[in-house]
Amino acid sequence: MKLNVSIIFLLFFLCSCEECGGDVNLGNFPLTTASREWIPYSGLDTLVFKDQQGARHILTSSNEREPKEADQMVRILCDPGFLSHQQIEFFSAQSEELVFSDSAGNQVLYASLMTLFEQPEDSDSIAIFDLLTVEAVVNGVVPGQINILTEERRGQVSVFHQTEVLNQSRAVGDTMLYGRPFKDVYIGQSETGSGIFYNKTQGLLALRFSESEFWVLEE
Repeated sequence: MKLNVSIIFLLFFLCSCEECGGDVNLGNFPLTTASREWIPYSGLDTLVFKDQQGARHILTSSNEREPKEADQMVRILCDPGFLSHQQIEFFSAQSEELVFSDSAGNQVLYASLMTLFEQPEDSDSIAIFDLLTVEAVVNGVVPGQINILTEERRGQVSVFHQTEVLNQSRAVGDTMLYGRPFKDVYIGQSETGSGIFYNKTQGLLALRFSESEFWVLEE
């Protein structure tokens, strides 16, 4: 008898739950040509660097460049509870990534583009933007990371989000790196003083491991 009462109560609970409407799509935001140009690689590339001793380090891309569909959930609009459909707000987006490996098969360089959003705590509006991230790992050491907001797609990303959340890389302009001139350079530094250097036209330019250890793109 107690079991039957429990079943009846459960059915009543499930039937009396609030019903939510359909999901809300804020729009479609595929990666733009302007953002994709920040990765100057096709996906069938070979990069050659020289270190401080003149030794060459060859990296090859291990995957083709191809955008992937990736919906981004912004927030839950309605949550009726157990075994019921949540109503969410989302937007349709894309992402893509490239991985470069050395001759031993170790993944050394990772570059990705994705569409993300900022949602201020005191506002229902959001800012949608494309972000480039580039990271290198050499013998377990991460010299730094490049983060560049390549395009604002909707609204405006706050300065706080750019500096404190995205940790935007610093533009240093035209500069010399280990005897070679480069234009429009961005730098991502670590707390130890190591760094990664990048620009839009050539991609990864150099890695600084210490004051005396580095890799620089071969001419």
